[in-house]
Amino acid sequence: IKKEKKIMTSELIEQVEKEQTKANPVVSLETDKGEIQIELFMDDAPITAGNFKDLVERKFYNGLAFHRLISGFMIQGGCPLGNGTGNFVDPETKKTRYIKHEWTGKHPHNKAGIVAMARTSDPNSASSQFFIDLAPQPSLNPSGVDPYGYAVFGQVVSGMDVVNTIMKENVPPSPGSDGTANPVHIKTAKVI
Repeated sequence: IKKEKKIMTSELIEQVEKEQTKANPVVSLETDKGEIQIELFMDDAPITAGNFKDLVERKFYNGLAFHRLISGFMIQGGCPLGNGTGNFVDPETKKTRYIKHEWTGKHPHNKAGIVAMARTSDPNSASSQFFIDLAPQPSLNPSGVDPYGYAVFGQVVSGMDVVNTIMKENVPPSPGSDGTANPVHIKTAKVI
């Protein structure tokens, strides 16, 4: 019996290549407590996801801590000063990079593991700080606590147990504080 050899046409190859390039990139955050993998929504939030990806590729997050932790709400990291007041300063221009607020509504704060940008009351003040929702947070969508909402750019696809461990094992510096006396650091962040 002669086996028929199937040859992919160039049209099919192009389609396969197109499908492969559609996949969203995944970032690995290797922390003191284990690995967290985050899928970036490049198509739906290109500015925000692109900013995060760029900072990962610059190794900006390496060594930074999760500095703000609120049980049942979120854990936050990405501050170079470790206290929630720092941003990314471009080494070439010496200027702080702020990104334009981006909300499509395709990925609301509707489940644990949603990853979004932290910012001030100015919707266009996000820079490097990000947070991971510990549960659905509808108040972070537009018209919740803020008319603009907090820009979602990814979701945890692996390591939510690590996120929960970071929260569970957190020791606040004082009762009611959202800080941490035992910070968990991001050892390395990389696109995988």
